[in-house]
Amino acid sequence: MADPRSAATRTVYEHLRRAAFRECLTVQDGEGDRPVVIALPNDPIVNVLIQVKAAGGRSNVVMARPLDLLVFAVAGNDKDPTSVQMPVCGTIGEFIENALREDSSPHGFSTTPPISVPVPA
Repeated sequence: MADPRSAATRTVYEHLRRAAFRECLTVQDGEGDRPVVIALPNDPIVNVLIQVKAAGGRSNVVMARPLDLLVFAVAGNDKDPTSVQMPVCGTIGEFIENALREDSSPHGFSTTPPISVPVPA
């Protein structure tokens, strides 16, 4: 049995071949590339944010779950008023479950609401 991170990475790479999935990746760098950070629900948020920072401060985060992939854009110091502020503690899975609640604590990173992309069985 493959470890969860390898399985998630493989699933994301398979989806990247599909134009419809690539359209969900809204963050682009100056060269038109769409940076991707692959996350698991139990990954600490701070680890995901470190990866986003390493990708230039803006990235598409894809969180793999058993039945779908959740795709959302994360940006440092984003001023988009429709974005949701991300807390720096807890896991990315906990954040997603609470993303649209008003008790999120701002800290300079924000995200768009997640898009669910089904994973075929």
